[in-house]
Amino acid sequence: MSEPHDLQEVKEDQQSLQEWRQHVDATLQYLIAELPQEKRTHLLQKGVSWAKNLLPNVPPEEDMQDLLHRAKQRIAAMENEKNTLLQNLDALQKDKDGAIAALDECHNNAQRYNAAFAALENDNATLRQNMDTARRKLEEVQKNSIADPAPGTWEKQLAALSADMQALTEKYFETRSVHIFFVQCGQFNRLVQFWEACKRHVLEQESVPDGIPEFLEQLLALYNSATPQGEARIVTATAGSTFDFDVCQRVGPDGTRVQALLLPGLCNPAGKVLHKALVTLVR
Repeated sequence: MSEPHDLQEVKEDQQSLQEWRQHVDATLQYLIAELPQEKRTHLLQKGVSWAKNLLPNVPPEEDMQDLLHRAKQRIAAMENEKNTLLQNLDALQKDKDGAIAALDECHNNAQRYNAAFAALENDNATLRQNMDTARRKLEEVQKNSIADPAPGTWEKQLAALSADMQALTEKYFETRSVHIFFVQCGQFNRLVQFWEACKRHVLEQESVPDGIPEFLEQLLALYNSATPQGEARIVTATAGSTFDFDVCQRVGPDGTRVQALLLPGLCNPAGKVLHKALVTLVR
């Protein structure tokens, strides 16, 4: 920090006064040693006059000490003001750092909230897709459901199934609720799987459960009544007809003509044979 202007002037005046004193002392020593009394007096008067012209505004030493004291007090006051300002500056810096930290925390919270909101949006979109899928499936089920005019007849027929037929049917259809049974009859894949199970049972057990051919034909009729885009059909064979490998499968001894139809086959609405008719042959 630079010194106050008044203090600088005081120091310059003190230096000039010191030089003046040294000059006066030298002049007095010369006068005393060399000049007569009258010349000493004359030169001393001139020296005093010269000193007054040189330093016309030099205050008394007591005033200079007081000025110096007040200047030091001013410097001390300015130092205190500087320290106070530095303390205030430190406090402001701390407030600034705290505000920046709070702003960063708000920014981080905003990012977390945005991420959580985006996750909720994704969950909502997934939920809407699932709901649309479920609605389409429900519409498909409703479209393929069968409104049978005589559900009581089917309830009696399902209850009257033989033990073997009941065991086979319950794996693929709900036989205790005729309404669920009607809905399931509109699902062609389920019908194909049940047909396969009946075929496997005949081949493995080498016996045909009572009423199974007629039951399969009735199930297919129910399916066709619920399917407007084309009918699936039964694959059959007449006793005495020539064995056709493309639509029939032999059970038992070989032969060339159909002896009996054990289980009808199944052809999908496109005309493709999915299950061949099971027949016995004779020569």
